[in-house]
Amino acid sequence: MAQLSLRFGPDPVISFDRAAVASRKLLCTGVIFGMKFGTFIKFSLFLGAVFVILAGLVWYFGEYTVTRSEIKYIVLVSIDTCRADHLGCYGYWRNTSPNIDAVAADGVRFNHAVTPVPITLPSHSSMLTGTIPPYHKVRDNSSYRLASANVTLAEILRENGFSTGAVVGAFVLDSQFGLDQGFETYNDNLELNENKYIFSFNERKAEEVSRLANLWLEEHQDENFFLFLHYFDPHVRYELHTSFPFTSRPGLASKIDRYDSEIAYTDHCIGTVINKLKELNLYDSTLLIITSDHGESLGEHSENTHGYFIYHSTLRVPLIIKAPSGPMGRKTDNVAGLIDILPTVCGSVGIPVSAHVQGKDLNSFFRDGKDSVDERFFFCESLMPTKFELGPFFGLVSNRWKYIHTSQSELYNLRKDPHETKNLLRQHPQQARIMENRLKVVLQNNGLTGTGDTKVKLDEESVRRLESLGYISSRPVKESIRLDRGNLDPKEFIEVYNFIEKFLKLTSSKKYEEAKKLANEILAKRPDMKQAHYYLGIVGVMEEKRQAIKAHFTRYLELAQSESDSSGIRAKSEYELSQAHNHLGDVFKHDGQIAPAIAHYKEALSHNPYMATTYHNLAGVYLLQGDLSDAVACYTKILDFDGDATDALNNLAWVLATTENHNIRNPSDAFKFALRACELTKYDNPNYLDSLGAAYAALGRFPEAVETAEKAIGLAKSANQPQLAEEITKHHEFYKRSQPYFDPALAVHIEESSSHSE
Repeated sequence: MAQLSLRFGPDPVISFDRAAVASRKLLCTGVIFGMKFGTFIKFSLFLGAVFVILAGLVWYFGEYTVTRSEIKYIVLVSIDTCRADHLGCYGYWRNTSPNIDAVAADGVRFNHAVTPVPITLPSHSSMLTGTIPPYHKVRDNSSYRLASANVTLAEILRENGFSTGAVVGAFVLDSQFGLDQGFETYNDNLELNENKYIFSFNERKAEEVSRLANLWLEEHQDENFFLFLHYFDPHVRYELHTSFPFTSRPGLASKIDRYDSEIAYTDHCIGTVINKLKELNLYDSTLLIITSDHGESLGEHSENTHGYFIYHSTLRVPLIIKAPSGPMGRKTDNVAGLIDILPTVCGSVGIPVSAHVQGKDLNSFFRDGKDSVDERFFFCESLMPTKFELGPFFGLVSNRWKYIHTSQSELYNLRKDPHETKNLLRQHPQQARIMENRLKVVLQNNGLTGTGDTKVKLDEESVRRLESLGYISSRPVKESIRLDRGNLDPKEFIEVYNFIEKFLKLTSSKKYEEAKKLANEILAKRPDMKQAHYYLGIVGVMEEKRQAIKAHFTRYLELAQSESDSSGIRAKSEYELSQAHNHLGDVFKHDGQIAPAIAHYKEALSHNPYMATTYHNLAGVYLLQGDLSDAVACYTKILDFDGDATDALNNLAWVLATTENHNIRNPSDAFKFALRACELTKYDNPNYLDSLGAAYAALGRFPEAVETAEKAIGLAKSANQPQLAEEITKHHEFYKRSQPYFDPALAVHIEESSSHSE
């Protein structure tokens, strides 16, 4: 039998072997004690008591050791955006979750489990570290990554002999955001696979997550393992699945119908993983945990989805734990949280956890169904309003009470008012003060040191990918932890938040007419709302309508510089400002107005100095003016923060190889840059091969220049680019005559090269 380690709160770890030794010592002490007093009766009574104690110890430790020693496999399933009260095991009226319900019947269901934050990346960071956001310092989906100073569940289990793997369902948990720490395999590749499963560039279907999970299980079935699975389907945009056609009225599927259909579809796919565990004879030895990162508001408190408020519609999550030889069908109403998952898993396999872990080992529920008599208070937050220069939401949740601190604070009795409809702050001011003081202590005493790598600068593609999922990623949150009460109540701005969120979903689905209609509707109410003008400008870019781009971005910039924004949003987004100026620069460049184009590009870079697109555009304008030195400086700047930017490598190589300006011409650097661009694209891009041929010729290596140009011509023809093939053929004629090629129209070639490479 494997040695058992148990942890009792803050006390040291006690092993079963140590308990047995302690029992034997107690027995010997009893013998000596009885002999010393020489009283047979007293000794017999004492000895009997000792045997009772010993039997209890053996039963207590022995029974629980069986459970713990049988755990060979750990599977943690996170269903993104899944409300607890939309699952059958939590009393939902629809049959949305038969497979999850069966797991609940095999284990323990926590009826009052909460997330510390209703946002995907921060909540999963809490789930995998056992700490709250002010500690692990991931406060939003954008501009954050889980710092390496944090210790994840995967790291702990891997160090203790478990193989570790993960399959994630959406870009929001991409490895660049730090959740991959400790995982030997972390499958976040969302590209279309060979089986042609249908999913987008930013998320994948539950059936694909389960397929990959089952392959991983087959590969690792002979090892102790930890597998983390993330399903994204219940997140907006909801789809009505033909196999789960919930409809409130014939032929009409409501928002809730589609949401329930997504849950039922995901449950079905989770069922295939459970079946695989049983097929491989792993299920009975598996510690299986099913939960969610947050819920979904579905219109409650005027919130359409999640992320803004911290009401229980988005804060309450399912938490189901099935342990080998554990109790079946047990439930508890005591409050628990996502931060309890790490210490519970560690406690289940006898691994002590660090003192910094803020969650609690829930194994007492498996042993006797009872929790500590001490009342627990769970921290929660939303910094989303700070993106709009409003105050944050901070809160505490206990078994009975919910306190939300904001400019107009709230107190709810969850037992009597689970939907949080009646604010009891005035009726119970003392209770509110108690919880506010506790909240201050939480915020003052938490914070991991050594997290210098928490913040990240997202590139433009990452921002677009996150916003396609409905996340407002162009604006950073503010990490103010002061419990101030400003004049502006963030609850009053939910309409603006809902607009932005819905607009992003429509545009990511290319429903531009619907998006414009939505923006114009809110402009009718708030004519000077700069966000509406900004997003209408973005639609203009997508539809390539320069007049709309110019009109809306110009108005956006005017409002951003004034206090007349009728939405009340005063915060300036550096990302939005840089994008507005960049797109205006494109319009002026297209119209041949070089001076204003350069001014807008420079202004864009003043707000975001890492915009490769803007440096590329500015370089093109400089080339039109014949300003080669400034163009070279722009391309060099791109390579300073991304040395493998292929377009910048190619364009810089072409300028350095084909210019007649001896102050700029540099054949050796041209060759270095062109060669790197070709290596990165596996010598499969005719434009880049054209630049490499020009670099060879500039170095006097004409046979290689001829051979490279011929290959480039063949690639251009096979790609059905006859104009490009004709242009490269002209260069080829120079090389055959042992002459380098000097490009009199650098700007033209560079612009064409960029368009072809896209």
